[in-house]
Amino acid sequence: MRAVNVAIHNFRSILHQSISLSPYGLLAGENNTGKSNAVDAIRAFYEKGLKYDEGRDFPKVQTDDADSWIEIDFKPTDEEFAELKEEYRLPDGTFRVRKYFQTTEKDAEGKTKTGIYAYVGGALSDSRFYGFTNVGQGKFGDVIHIPSVSRLDDNTKLTGPSPLRDLVSNVLKSVLAKSPAYGALKTSFEEFWEASRPSRLPRGIPLSQSRRTSLLKLPNGARHFT
Repeated sequence: MRAVNVAIHNFRSILHQSISLSPYGLLAGENNTGKSNAVDAIRAFYEKGLKYDEGRDFPKVQTDDADSWIEIDFKPTDEEFAELKEEYRLPDGTFRVRKYFQTTEKDAEGKTKTGIYAYVGGALSDSRFYGFTNVGQGKFGDVIHIPSVSRLDDNTKLTGPSPLRDLVSNVLKSVLAKSPAYGALKTSFEEFWEASRPSRLPRGIPLSQSRRTSLLKLPNGARHFT
């Protein structure tokens, strides 16, 4: 999955701008023209080393409204598109989400909108986005940011967080996902889970009621993972 379009609204020097993205692109311009602001808006979407701060990030000039948000159109793979809720699927094979940094708009429960919302039938939904099967908001890929002023050692270390480590991790995830060995392991775990569902935990709790991994303490002090 990759991002194919970005729309930024009321973020620093950008009042409203839409940017089309290619598989590879170059953002060029003179100093102090907003290049870093566009990149930082995307970083704020992912909260990649940057979280929105109204005092710093809302425009210092007159705006038409008090909202600040970023929208991203994503082009998923065929497999990812099949996992996406049908209501979010757009005719061109994409889906669009908006992350509110701040807004006066209310959601379906009458609360101020916060977080990520998707478009449904061409209109922004009033309910937060939970578009992928069994996945919350986290399946939007990742962004790797290398500061313009930084040391080589900070960007290439493998013993802690660094752009190189993020890049290697992303590549390995893609390689592993396509690996026959990983596919066989995943199938084995799925078969094990299905075979274990009728089993019952201590105190008669069915495994089918357990929706996530948990650690149980058994009477003899041993530990059991489900």
